Amino acid sequence: MEASKCPKCGEEPQFIEHIEKWYCYGCNTYVEDDAEHVCASEETKDKCAAEIKKELQTLEEEESKLECKNCGAELEDLKEGRLYCFVCETYQDESHEVNAEAKPEPGPEPKVAGPPPVVNEAQNLLETASPPVKEEVPEAVAPGPQPTPVADFEAHRSEPIIDRVDEPVAKPVAETKRDAVPVALPELRTCPSCGQPIKWIEKYQRHYCYSCRKYAPSEIKKDSIAHTGNSCPGCGGELKFIEKYSEWYCYKCKKYPLRVVKRSEAPKPQSLVCPKCKGPVKWIDKYARYYCESCKEYAPKGFGGIPSDAGDKKQCPTCHEAMKFVPEYNEWYCYKCKKYSLRPSKPVLLF
Repeated sequence: MEASKCPKCGEEPQFIEHIEKWYCYGCNTYVEDDAEHVCASEETKDKCAAEIKKELQTLEEEESKLECKNCGAELEDLKEGRLYCFVCETYQDESHEVNAEAKPEPGPEPKVAGPPPVVNEAQNLLETASPPVKEEVPEAVAPGPQPTPVADFEAHRSEPIIDRVDEPVAKPVAETKRDAVPVALPELRTCPSCGQPIKWIEKYQRHYCYSCRKYAPSEIKKDSIAHTGNSCPGCGGELKFIEKYSEWYCYKCKKYPLRVVKRSEAPKPQSLVCPKCKGPVKWIDKYARYYCESCKEYAPKGFGGIPSDAGDKKQCPTCHEAMKFVPEYNEWYCYKCKKYSLRPSKPVLLF
């Protein structure tokens, strides 16, 4: 097989091992049969040349044949020395227009039986329906002078004529005008916060403001506040009563001049000082004692009225959690119960 060549192009094929076939790179094809693959490139070339020559001859013969310009039939016979087509029955040397006139018109094509047409009922109804009848509108006649009715006196000759006399009717005596009693209009109350009108709610016996969406404060009589005059004692200006705070306000002074001053709180006791250097001391929660940063030492136990056992850990009798000693109140506080657990609830009276 090594000495063989491709029967098409005469090139030596290559053996492809993984598919076990011979491949010709000249033809780009596989050589299927080993028996037909013989060294015959010369013969194949001659055979191909003969086939090509034969095809060329057939093409030349087809071109040399004379055909009718109208129907394409071959012109073989001569009549009176001119080309004549027996199919069209025309001479080929005549003009194309004369031939076109002599050419018979094609007859109607035979009808091929097809499927029956689909009947459209809606279309049939529309076609068979009668056209709409136009309603004739009578023309408007211009109103003319109507004939005056003639009274039929003959029909009522026998009836007597009666004259109707209206009796005088006494006119009603005009009622004496009473003194108009003034009707007390309901007092319009406004919201002390936004100034909008408020509505009385019978269920809760209170006024409600829909703008603020809350109830107005309960009514407070102005007489309950001791105020002799309607003037500010400071500037003499007019005061206005504010229901929200139940006090009189002066817009000129911008304050409540009649507000009762709260009692001043009792002064807090002075902070403790170190007994040695008289400097400030600091409370240390970890050791429950006071510490002086100047002396850098703790104050003695019991200093500041703190019991000596303040540094000990105590448990809450209620929740049993660790408590913290508060030196400001000299008591133990439980953060879980949020109260002074060791404080007596009621004082003990000794008789």
